[in-house]
Amino acid sequence: MRSEPVGAIANYISAEAAEVLRREIEQTDGAEVFAVGRCDSNYVVCDLSVLARGNRGAAPVVDPTLIRGQVVIHNHPSGDLTPSDADVTAAATLAARGIGFWIVDNSVLRIRSVTDPLANEMGSIIIDPADISHLFSPAGPFAARFPGYETREGQIEMALAVAQAFSNGGHLVVEAGTGTGKSLAYLAPAFLWARRNSTRVVVSTNTINLQEQMIHKDIPAISDALGEELRAVLVKGRGNYLCMRKLNRVLADQDRALEPALRGPFGQVLEWAYATDTGDRSDMNFEPNPEVWEMVSSESDMCLHAKCPHFGECFFHRARREMDDAEILVVNHHILFADASIRSQLGPDAERAVLPRYRAVILDEAHNAADIATEYFGRMASRIGLIRLINAVYRREGRPGATAGGPGQADYGALVRLRGALYSDWADTSKQGRIRAALDLIDMEAAVSAIRLREVGETFFEEARQFALRSAGESGERTLRITDEIRSGQEWDRVIWPAHERLAAALEDFAECLVRLVKILRSEVDNTGDAENDGSGGTGGEGPGSNNSTGSGGTDVYAETVELTAYANRARGLADSLRFAVAADAPGHVYWIETAGAGPRSNVRVVAAPIAAGEAIARYLLEGQESVIFTSATLAVGESFNYIKRDVGLDLADPGRVSELLVPSPFDFERQVLLAVCDNLPDPDTARWEDALAEALSGVLEASGGRAFVLFTSYKLLGATARRMEGFFRQHRMRLLQQGEAPRHTLLAGFRRDVRSVLFGTDSFWEGVDVPGEALSCVVIPRLPFAVPTVPLVEARIEHLRAGGADPFREYTLPAAVLRFKQGFGRLIRTTADRGAVVVLDSRTARRSYGRSFIAALPGCTTCLGGITEVCTRLGEWLGRPEYQ
Repeated sequence: MRSEPVGAIANYISAEAAEVLRREIEQTDGAEVFAVGRCDSNYVVCDLSVLARGNRGAAPVVDPTLIRGQVVIHNHPSGDLTPSDADVTAAATLAARGIGFWIVDNSVLRIRSVTDPLANEMGSIIIDPADISHLFSPAGPFAARFPGYETREGQIEMALAVAQAFSNGGHLVVEAGTGTGKSLAYLAPAFLWARRNSTRVVVSTNTINLQEQMIHKDIPAISDALGEELRAVLVKGRGNYLCMRKLNRVLADQDRALEPALRGPFGQVLEWAYATDTGDRSDMNFEPNPEVWEMVSSESDMCLHAKCPHFGECFFHRARREMDDAEILVVNHHILFADASIRSQLGPDAERAVLPRYRAVILDEAHNAADIATEYFGRMASRIGLIRLINAVYRREGRPGATAGGPGQADYGALVRLRGALYSDWADTSKQGRIRAALDLIDMEAAVSAIRLREVGETFFEEARQFALRSAGESGERTLRITDEIRSGQEWDRVIWPAHERLAAALEDFAECLVRLVKILRSEVDNTGDAENDGSGGTGGEGPGSNNSTGSGGTDVYAETVELTAYANRARGLADSLRFAVAADAPGHVYWIETAGAGPRSNVRVVAAPIAAGEAIARYLLEGQESVIFTSATLAVGESFNYIKRDVGLDLADPGRVSELLVPSPFDFERQVLLAVCDNLPDPDTARWEDALAEALSGVLEASGGRAFVLFTSYKLLGATARRMEGFFRQHRMRLLQQGEAPRHTLLAGFRRDVRSVLFGTDSFWEGVDVPGEALSCVVIPRLPFAVPTVPLVEARIEHLRAGGADPFREYTLPAAVLRFKQGFGRLIRTTADRGAVVVLDSRTARRSYGRSFIAALPGCTTCLGGITEVCTRLGEWLGRPEYQ
């Protein structure tokens, strides 16, 4: 694709080089001339020399002195620039060596590119910047197809930088302010590069909203503009898809598969299953019961693949087959890191891990990448995870002391299903010996092992919970870092260590029982032809309840062996993670115990996490890809990318391969935003602050007439402030929406409908929320979003930096808070028509020297600095409230 039609010679050859070629042609009386051109950084030929003159027989195209990135240019005396068969052959030979082939007329005023001299050191064909400039130009295809299209210099600058990173085999970190149009700026060069190199590019984001925007809006728009089909697939985690085999198994034996409380929720899922075309839970208009969904969702270690009677109609495998033809794979960060981790073991050139082979990655919402990597590359053992594992294999419901099969008692789980399948084959006397051995193992060992595992597990996690709470003392913290001091204490040695060893041993015994059972079952399967079912019976589009999905015989038993093997492997993995986290002695990690809730649904987690996630990202992702692009609206602190580069491992890459770009937002913030900073409230760490905050916030919300997000840094402060302000909201007839009282999408829908409502949020409401228009006219930040220094991961990172001689506050604590602050600020202005105010009630912003870092990180706004009365008055005036005019 060239940015100009045939005839725009300046787009290919400089005026000086064109004049040299024109003179050479004149000197041969218009005969053919072959020249070699050398390109500048914009791929325009700036220098050339003649290879041969007079005829094509000189065959200069095989000249061994030609190198990658050069271009062979020759003229057609006839003036017809259509490449001949010989031209095409020559061009193909040269292209294989990364050398271009162009045809000109004798006057060197018209030119045709057969192949471009665009290949990097890795052998990839690169993108001509002129192609990118043309796409986004006023005369380009985007302008022709997009109503109201406006050329944005920042968008073009970003697209060129992305194209250059692909072309040079480099990495790029780019902050693109809100309104830049960054999705288009990276998708366009990604498609060009993927198509020219017959490869794939992965685009990874943190939120499903952005993924769906790309698939349903951005990519179809690009495709329409270019007049080409662009092949892109949204890749979701396997657990998002319905497994028909598992669904039908539950449906066929609901009495043994479902306890009474789950039958209603299962019926809801079943009704949806009859209607769905995709099997994707995102298509549901309800939230499925998590226990029910786990029973029927697709899982990699339980997949029967071609032996599944539903393989031909499998929702998950249908989605995965679409990946093979895709040029762009749109994924979330979890899937990306899962694939990168597996690929690090298989080798970067492995054709398939979680994803098929790709050669470049774009991470949007890259400010979240390190947090996701920390979570993914860490290890964890939890009470909820253990209980779900045990329940899936064997659980007994009923009154204490009830006998098996007696009144008020029922058994559920894989062992119960297997027992029923084995009894159905009892009439076959040739199988009775193996069936009896399997039944004995189920009843006398496996079920007993599951019961014991539950008891030992509950004991350990309760001991860990009590230990964490006692260690926290009056602070009330529900998270305890496992330090050397903690591990050397008597209670750890006397209680926690032995309890964890008993649990790990019980997990391994449980796994060993399941493995022995599988061995018996496999000897059973080996003697029935049913297990060799190749899935051909499942291609007829059968839905829930089809007869192919269940029944006695080897196929059922084979399925149980696959699932029991998966459960055994999970038990071993859980034991390994538990031992790793409780030992707490591997360098480069931080460890903690975390408690939540109380009673049967309470949870305790023992966690190990890498301190420096950037090291894992560099090792598992950067080293295996030609190019990785990191982008977001919030990556730079001031004009520096040092913090994010360390966060994502770019500081460990070859500096020559890493480039940076800061693209400001095109919005007129001075006209659109009032930034009001209150300077007379007490410091947040003083006793009077929470009362003063509630009073100040009341004044702000009265001045704004509601229409506000209030972004807190903790649930505790959110709840306390809401309770203090109950009377205010009643008096002013404002609706208060609180995070945690309803799902996020429900809160946002209510906020958009009620123009006087106020939303109190934390965590996820600082980012990824778009409420354009009057409904959101004010964003309030009560407290600067510094991370709590006693959180184990934060504390460990501070210690790690200090040990390396760095200043943790300047290099970690402050930059992290500034980026979070920018994310909160970014909630306000989403379009050129938006207008509103951001109010900061943390007086440290004005009083402390580091406060300047927060203000300097924002675009130039209209500002107001003063006491709370002045701030409220200015806010009311800015928003046009009549009583303030």
